[in-house]
Amino acid sequence: MSNSYQRNTICRQCINRKFDSAVGLLCGYTGSKPDFSDHCQFFEADQAVAAKSAIMVKPNSRRAKTAMLLVSLVMFINLIKITSLFFQYQLLAMVKAGEAVTEKMAASNDIRQLIVDLLFILIFLISAVTFIMWFRRAYFNMHKRIRSGNFTEGWAAGSWFVPVLCFFRPFQIMREMWRESASLLVLRADNMSFMKSRYLLGIWWTFWILASFVGSIADKLSNDNQTIDQWMDYTLATMILAFLYIPLSLITLKVISVYSQMESALAESDEIVLAKASEKVTEPVEIAV
Repeated sequence: MSNSYQRNTICRQCINRKFDSAVGLLCGYTGSKPDFSDHCQFFEADQAVAAKSAIMVKPNSRRAKTAMLLVSLVMFINLIKITSLFFQYQLLAMVKAGEAVTEKMAASNDIRQLIVDLLFILIFLISAVTFIMWFRRAYFNMHKRIRSGNFTEGWAAGSWFVPVLCFFRPFQIMREMWRESASLLVLRADNMSFMKSRYLLGIWWTFWILASFVGSIADKLSNDNQTIDQWMDYTLATMILAFLYIPLSLITLKVISVYSQMESALAESDEIVLAKASEKVTEPVEIAV
């Protein structure tokens, strides 16, 4: 933990911390800003601060499971969508080649594709809602444990809907959640395992940006599909987008799963913190995972 942001995360949990309005966070032992490399020899956990944070966190495992279920359904419907689009592409190729295509064949294709598209839109929207609900709760809990954050909790939901900002702000929030939670686990339980899984976030967001880019191309083509060639281009672009949703769904499932494991580990450490600070707690507290 060499950067100052992570050092400050540790210091905020230390009973020996001090604050100077002109300088910022200081070490009570050295009287200067923290500059340790990996471990601070003066660190002593402030159990009261940690216990208060533990009490205020909210359960998030059910939201995680719901989000994962809906993401899995998105992946499944995209497999169906790829198959349906393939049949549509073949039908369009037949028309282009001058082969006989009956009205019944065309109508059957249109009805099938309409049903698949409506199912995809419905499941995708529900999945987006459940994911954002999980995401916001996770950021809320991070705020309660760390007692600080680069953004407000509302941005964990709102940033997905702001043009341009939606291409980087959600990733910044997820990266902050991961870094802070993993750092806290290192501090409380010397658990380094989640530090090594941060590479998932880069892969996750790369696929999300790529899918957004291909989606914008497909949207543009949908406004121009007046000829057979334009219909074929649109169908092909939509098929590529459906293909991209498969790995995107898989990596999203992995991100939710790993971060949920992190939250579970933090909840266990909360119980240890509460046990150590039991003499400071006047009422019994139940921590839900």
